[in-house]
Amino acid sequence: MSESKIICPHCGAELKVTLAEATQPAPSPEPQPEPSVRMSFVDMLGAFNEVLTSRGYNAVGITSDTFDYLSWAFNFADHLYEEDAWMFAADTYPLICDYRGSDMTTAATAYNAMQAWLMASCLAELVPDIGETTNTQTELYRRAYEIGGGSCFPLCSDAAFKADPYAMREVAGIIYATCRSDQEICRNIKNYRGELGGHPIPASSWEGFGYANEMLTDDEGRRGYRMTYLGYCMNSLEFMPDAPGPRVPGTTVCELPQPWDEGQDKNQFADGNYLVDQWTYDDMVQHWNMMSQTSLEEWMSYSREKQNRLVNAAAIPPCTYMYMFGRPKRVSFDGIIYKSYDGKTSADYFTFSETNEDTGLCLDGPFSDLAGIYRYNATEKNSREQFIEMVSDLADNMRFPTQDPNYGRCRPGCADNRNGGEKNPVHGSQENELYNIDLCAMVADNDEQREKILHEDGFAADSPRSYVSGHSAQIMTFALLLTQMDADMSKRPQTWVRKAYEYSVNRSVGRFHWMSDCIYGRLFATMTLPLLNAMSQTTEGYEDMRRFVQNPTPQGEDCCINSVIRNQSQRTVSLNGQLCRVLENPDKNGVYYGWDGPYNRTGHIVFDGGGLVLNPGEEYTYTGIEMKNDEVVVRGRNPLPADLLPAAGRPSNVLLYDLDGSSENFVPNPIDSGIIFEDGTEIVLDIRT
Repeated sequence: MSESKIICPHCGAELKVTLAEATQPAPSPEPQPEPSVRMSFVDMLGAFNEVLTSRGYNAVGITSDTFDYLSWAFNFADHLYEEDAWMFAADTYPLICDYRGSDMTTAATAYNAMQAWLMASCLAELVPDIGETTNTQTELYRRAYEIGGGSCFPLCSDAAFKADPYAMREVAGIIYATCRSDQEICRNIKNYRGELGGHPIPASSWEGFGYANEMLTDDEGRRGYRMTYLGYCMNSLEFMPDAPGPRVPGTTVCELPQPWDEGQDKNQFADGNYLVDQWTYDDMVQHWNMMSQTSLEEWMSYSREKQNRLVNAAAIPPCTYMYMFGRPKRVSFDGIIYKSYDGKTSADYFTFSETNEDTGLCLDGPFSDLAGIYRYNATEKNSREQFIEMVSDLADNMRFPTQDPNYGRCRPGCADNRNGGEKNPVHGSQENELYNIDLCAMVADNDEQREKILHEDGFAADSPRSYVSGHSAQIMTFALLLTQMDADMSKRPQTWVRKAYEYSVNRSVGRFHWMSDCIYGRLFATMTLPLLNAMSQTTEGYEDMRRFVQNPTPQGEDCCINSVIRNQSQRTVSLNGQLCRVLENPDKNGVYYGWDGPYNRTGHIVFDGGGLVLNPGEEYTYTGIEMKNDEVVVRGRNPLPADLLPAAGRPSNVLLYDLDGSSENFVPNPIDSGIIFEDGTEIVLDIRT
């Protein structure tokens, strides 16, 4: 054996690398070491070389560039581990119901889990292939899972964070993304792949992965799905346990083994469910409520921090890009009001509105510092937006080989039947899923989605597809992807990961997923990024997104204008305090914004946090209305001319919204298209219809 030194490109630290002097590929590994022993790089490489050669690929030889890459990654991970870098800090992964303990007995097993998952991720990008029920990437992750304790290791135990293999696999995903941010490694991926005999994935979208399934039915209707072709996906059923209860009778999950039949300690379960899952759900039911049956007294007893957590949990069921990537939105709690949104159902609803005031309540998605990367209401998506949507689809659908046969695990807040429905038939009971119409509408991706949300009954009731959490897989995939794009190793990745983790945990706060669903969902994210990197037809969108991440379009304060609103109609005008601008594109200077269509539409701009009521003949003057929004710049722009409004499909170039969120009820006359918006610009809005 000999020692070499490598300088870590990210931190400048000197790393010692132990190299085997043999010139032949490492031999097949001996039986797995005892859990108390860390595997060496050579032993671990031998375990993965066995997988590679059994699948028809070349082994990683000591003289190869791939050997240098893998050994550097191994030692880089070890360096971060010993230094307790931020991805090893438990507070980067905040829990509400903290199931972690302090036992370090299994630290070596967890360390092996981290290193094995990292090596599997590096290799999965290099040798992905297609198969009917398995493929090389599946076998690589299967080996990694086994090295890290396999299905026998308890999902939740008294293990400390660094002694938990499941947590360390998530850490490995972050380290892989960090390694892939190094431009020297990026330039050599093709070379590494060539040494092993691998090929990229010839795809630009999820459809290119080739996965196929079929829906299964009986006399009662849908009972689940069956995979008919795996394609490039991972068949995680080969190594991960199946879903525990509650299992809906007659669904396909009932045909699968129970987790304790696949190695999980049965002491972790009660009534077929993970103890930690039931414990977390019970705590949410007892202490985390914001629904129709929640009293104002209970809500006001919560700390502002807790209220804010509930507000964000209630905004994410639609899984919108404007929540994930939009600017923070200050929120005002307007009280519990008996009303109807859909015109059919009346109930006590928690009502909210957007405000300019600092109320302590704020919708703040994991990547709000990148506001502008995805535009509200964009009719023509740019390459960056198309790429973001593709990544979201890929991360969500990569679960299918596991989710399809596991159809039938009932969600925490839903009834135990195939159709879902509320767990408690009384609308808004604390046992049910947490959903809020006002908050979800604030983070809608477009007008159509917003209008749909505003006309729902607001009581979520999903089908039994809890295992695994798609929201968790999507949000953590984005966090890892952004980490990979942040080549400067700034503090942003830690913030992205922490906020993405909170987003994932909020799915259990909202009773949409059990905690175990979220854990496994985040694990899918770590398996998705290497395959995303292996796709050969996504370069344009990836680079467009990366450029924005590294140099975000400034989103500073826009101009502040004044506005006079006059009611010149014969009826009372009731407004919700929000407006939108419809701007000419290109502007008066010939500058195009975002697309080549004739207009841009801003996001919802708050001019009155409490809303406005004007009787016939009345008017009100507002000063200092901030034009800042997620979508477009207002400063220096001009309104859309009136003769172009039909092309935009808008009744005016200023939209005012009634209490139901409609812009069709109180329509102001179009303002002069010659106006240029700057600080202090004053406009007059005459409402005649």
